[in-house]
This record gives sequence, structure tokens and C-alpha cells, in this order.
Amino acid sequence: MRPLIKALLFIFLVMLLIFTNTQHIADRMFWLDEVITLKIALNSFLEIPFQAIVYKHQMQPPLYFWLGGLAVQFGTDPATLRSVSVCCYILLIGFIVFAVNELKLITRFFLCFVLIILPFANYAVTEFRPYALAVLSILVSSVFFYRLMQNPQSWKHAWLYFLSALLLQYSLTLNCFVFGVQIFFVLSYVLWRSSKEGVVPIISLNKPMVVVSVILCSLYLIPLALAVSLANGINTGSINDFLEHLIENFQVLKNSFQIPHPTLSSYLVIIFFIVGISFSFWFKPWVIVYLLCILLGQLIFSTCVTYATIPWFGQRYLTASYVAFALLTAIGAEYVLGKFKSRLPIAMLVAVAALGVMYSEAAQYRYSKHHPITNPSKQAIERLRCRDRTTIVLTDPQYFSLVPWYIYRNDESLEVPVTGSTKVHDTDIDIVEIINDGSSSKACFILQEARGNRSYIGEAFTMLMSLPAYENRQEITKKGPHVPASAWIFSPE
Repeated sequence: MRPLIKALLFIFLVMLLIFTNTQHIADRMFWLDEVITLKIALNSFLEIPFQAIVYKHQMQPPLYFWLGGLAVQFGTDPATLRSVSVCCYILLIGFIVFAVNELKLITRFFLCFVLIILPFANYAVTEFRPYALAVLSILVSSVFFYRLMQNPQSWKHAWLYFLSALLLQYSLTLNCFVFGVQIFFVLSYVLWRSSKEGVVPIISLNKPMVVVSVILCSLYLIPLALAVSLANGINTGSINDFLEHLIENFQVLKNSFQIPHPTLSSYLVIIFFIVGISFSFWFKPWVIVYLLCILLGQLIFSTCVTYATIPWFGQRYLTASYVAFALLTAIGAEYVLGKFKSRLPIAMLVAVAALGVMYSEAAQYRYSKHHPITNPSKQAIERLRCRDRTTIVLTDPQYFSLVPWYIYRNDESLEVPVTGSTKVHDTDIDIVEIINDGSSSKACFILQEARGNRSYIGEAFTMLMSLPAYENRQEITKKGPHVPASAWIFSPE
């Protein structure tokens, strides 16, 4: 009977995931970073690691790009590519429901529920980026790390943690912080026990844990140092800038934990989280400290890495914090359940909350299928393109040409010049040569503004304005993240 209940809960949670987080997965704009992921995934298996490391601001381990390389064998449309992230989340749900036996079944259900309904899930599941894989790897490695710490003499638990830590290391660059916290706890445990019983006896007694930790460090820390140096290192700013960005980024962290509307679900999440970081501390103190280190430490670490080099900060830099928050909430729910003789009241509350969300999200999912969202970049190009001659689409800066390239990659009558085919680490394009070649054949030019309205002062705009016997007009597009503010058409008179 119990396996059947688990199977039914798994099916319900997968349906909830689909209804809640896959709306518009096929028609929402495929933005710049997703196109870069595709360009890297189009390389051969052996080329992918090099391309993933050397590409500026996109330095990531190769695992997700390898998975993307498998996905492109079935198609390069947004739904097919983004399904990689959906599958990662389905594996996450399955692991929690069927394998995390340390928690009661109702607590496992609630943990999956929290991981699905929080705003970050919608971002992670519907992006062709490695964040859903990172969520999976952080949670799986944390579970196996917990089991290893409980049984440090077990080779079985040591090698299971070893495999999960490799998944952690090679899914997302920022996961290096989580791995660092885990190694710190291993080192603290060994030093603490050694102070009482001696270094040699403790290392000998806990040989599986020590050996696996040393191997993991050698496999990861050296390659990480090489990758960071290859990516020009990390620039530093003033302490005041860091503190200012830290406060701003804390707001991002807080927003990523807020359920959009006050409901029974949001109240349960808040209550269980408070219980998880307070009353549950005395139940498993080192586990709570570990999760709090990840929750707040990832915020500090990500701010250190990004505040002086990247002018924006998003919830994608707080993946580990999101997982830690969900686990703390689940621990709080486990503690509350343990205080009741009957689990029925809490189980009914969770069930009502889940059914309420399911009903609401199923209705929105059905609505989204009949009302697809439009791509403003594509709309502008379609209205401006010349139907009787070749149209060349340029962007300024040229870096953003990858977005229209993806939209029109199979359209022979419209050209979007980008760097050589699938090689994305070289972004230099000779705009002068493109314009001269196009004007000699009297092609039409569309120039899309990128962020900051740079096309008004860019070289491409100035050159196109000076073309003889060409007329131009502007098309205003709907503004939004990663969406050009407007586009210009330059066509022969």
C-alpha cells in the first residue's frame, strides 16, 4: 500500500509542477543566456568543456551542456530544450518522495510542494540553463552528505556522497560554495574528534570519509582555480560597495522566498520555516547550522563574486539559498508533526493547501495554452522586414544578435550575422564589411537597439544613416528584460 501512496503523490506533484511552472514554456522569448547555452551545446562532446569555461560571464561546468547536447538531437525549439530543466526537477521530486527516508512521507510531500511553488522554481524549471540541475545536485549531495556524517566509517555512504558531490561540482560554478561548506564540516568534525582521541586514530577510524573528501578536493579545487584564472580572475571593489550590494541582494533573496499571494500555503511555509530555524535547532543542531551557512553564506559569497564585475544580480545566484530555505521549512514541518499524536490535522492542512494551488494553477495553465505570449523582438522584425529582398538584422552591441539569430536560424531570406557557427567565444564581427556587402546588393537592414539605447550612438547606426539612397523608419517595441527598446529599418528607396 505504501509504494502505491508514494506513486500517487509523485504523480500529483509532477502534475503540480507542470501546471505551476511550465506555462508559456514553448512561446516565451528564448533570451540571450539560453541561446548561448544552445551554442555551447551544439559543440562536440569533447569541445563542450572548453567552450563552457572560456566564454566570458558564462563560465560553467560542462554537465548541463552535455545534457543540452542530447536534447538538441530531438530538436532546438524552446519547449524541447527547456524540457531538460523540467526533467531535472522531476528527478528531484522522485528522489525526495522515494529516497529521502529520513523524513516522514507527509514532510517529503511538503518539501516538494515548497520547492515547486516558490518563485525561484518557475525560473529554474523554464530556463534552458543549469539552475534546475543545480537544485537537484545541491539537495541530493546534502542528503548523502548527511548520511555520511552520520556514518563516517561506511564506504557505501562515502562513495554515494562521492558521486553526488561530483554531480554538485559539475552542475553549476557557484556550487563551489556548497561543496566548500561540506568540506569545512568534514574538517571540523575530524579536528574536533582528533582533539579528544588523536589525529591518527580518528583518520584511521573515519577513513572512508577522509579518503573521499581528499579525492573530491583534488578533482575540483585545482580545475576551479585554473578556470577562475582563465576567466581573468575576480575584480574587487570597496567595502562600502560590497555592503551596499549585499543589502540590495538580500532583498532579492527575500523576494525569491515570497509566494505571490497570501494563501494557506504561504502561511504554512512561514510558520514551518520559523519553527525549522528555532525549535528544531535542538533536534539536529549541526544540520540547522549547515543549512543556515548555505542560506546566508551563498548570499554573501555570490555578492563577493559579482558585485564588482557584473552590473546585475538575480535569483539565479542564490540557488543554494533556495534549497536551504526549503529544507529548513521541511525540518520545521517534521518537528511539528512529531509533536502531534495524530498526523491527520497537519496532513489535511497540507493537502488543502496543495489542492488549492493545483486548482488555481491548472486554470492558469489551461488559459496559457489558448493565449500564447508574443515575442516583441520577433514582432518588430516581422513588421519591418522586406518581403522582396534579403533582410540583414544587426544589433548594437552585436553581442545581442544571438537572440534574433535563434528566432530566424532556419529562415533563408533573413540573415542575422553572428560569430562563426557554433563557436561562441569569439564575438568580433566586421560590421563595416557586412554593411558594405549588403548595400552593394541593396539589401534591407534592421537595426535593433539593445539595452541602454546604444544604437543611437553606435557605429552601426551612424553607418546605416549615411547609406546613400536608403530611407529609414523606427519601430517601437514593448520594453522588458532583455528586449530591445526599438528597431530601425533601412531599406532602398
